This record gives sequence, structure tokens and C-alpha cells, in this order.
Amino acid sequence: MVNIEVSGSDLEDGEPIDNLEIEGGVVKLEEAYPSILENADHHWKFDEGSGDTVEDSISGYDGEISGASWEEDDGLGDAYLAFDGSSDRVELPDDTLSDVSTWTKIAWIRTTSSSGSQRVHGKRNGDSRPAYQVGAENGDMYGRVSGPDDTRAEIETSQSIDDGEWYMHTWVTGEEEVHLYLNDELLDSGSHGGDLEQIDQETWIGGEARNDRMWDGDIDNAIYIESAATEEEIEEVYEYMAENYS
Repeated sequence: MVNIEVSGSDLEDGEPIDNLEIEGGVVKLEEAYPSILENADHHWKFDEGSGDTVEDSISGYDGEISGASWEEDDGLGDAYLAFDGSSDRVELPDDTLSDVSTWTKIAWIRTTSSSGSQRVHGKRNGDSRPAYQVGAENGDMYGRVSGPDDTRAEIETSQSIDDGEWYMHTWVTGEEEVHLYLNDELLDSGSHGGDLEQIDQETWIGGEARNDRMWDGDIDNAIYIESAATEEEIEEVYEYMAENYS
């Protein structure tokens, strides 16, 4: 056991310390892994760097890559996928996030060109509902969920993103409301009045099967959680991933 005494400090008992300066160097204490990530249901880290599959490191819901290409520079891990905005996508099992009515979807995104309608996540084929589409409209953050009777909650913000920059994009569907975040900032919220329990249908990262609204840029570290994360939890995830993955 090593005892380290902190003297001349105004810290209270139990207050976290980021760094301790000691003779001969610096001891860095890493932030605790956010509990919401510990309880995540799916995590595609995009670290493979080659091959046609993206592994779900939690639940085994591996995705099949269609067209998207591997890149290894300046992502949030060992690799990430580049999407061409035309047909590139990752196809997940149809029952991904099925039979749930609350969820959180996180992904790190970067646009090559932010023009047009683009989707980071999509679960919809034809007129089948409930469904969801999450992404951007001409660079402005966007998301929509639809119930079986076409009741919907839709958010389109005036918050735009810059091409070539990484952002954490998060959509949360709660029991009564939806929330859209960029990095650790809550952009907007909306209410919904329908049953949003999801059904089995085409589920993509990087696009939407119904309208081919495809992502033109890069995606890394997609995380799905079968519950509605709080604003504080989203802030913790962003701070942790920005510090430890970039």
C-alpha cells in the first residue's frame, strides 16, 4: 500500500482529484467509466479496421458493412468508417432495438458534405411504423420518431455542424418526450403521444432504407441503450469519450 498525503488543499472528503503532483512525476487518475455506458445494450466501436463486419462488443448484434470504407487516422479509436452519401451503410439485425419504447442512440459523426437530408441512424422500411430517423438536414441536427398511427415527434434545430469536425450526436426517446443533443449540449426537446415500441424492420447505421437518405462523412463508436439517458448522463458520456477516445 502507498499512502499519498495531499497537503495545503481545500478539498473536502470524497471530492474527486484529476491529477496529483508528486516528486518525480504526475499521477493521473482517470475518470470513472460512466454508468450509462456500463449498462449499454449495444456498442459498435468500429475498431476492426478491415473486413465486412462491425462487431457489437456487448450483445453480438454485429453489423454488415455495405460499401463503407475503413479509415484509421484521427478517429476516436483504432479505426472508423467513411460513408459516401450515396449507398454506403451498416446493416444491423432487423430486431435491433425492437420491442422497446424508450432508448438512447449515440454516435460520433463527421460530415464530408453536410448538404441535403442525411441519416446517422434509421429504422424504417416503406410505411412500416413505429420507426425512427436521426441525422441532419443541410447540416442542421434532426430527428423524428413515428408511432403506428403516424403520431410523431420531430426535432429540427438551427444548430449546424461544420464539415470535417467530429461531434457526439445523441437522440433520446423517453416515455413522453424526445431529446436531441450535440456533444454535451441539449439542443431541443419535443413531446410524443403515440406507442413507440419498435418493430422488426431494416435498421441501418449511416442511412435509412425508406428514402435512401445516406450519411456523407464518417461515423465512429455507435452505442444503443434500451432506456432514456438523462442530460447529466449524456454530459458524463461526452466528457469521458472526448477525454479517453480522442
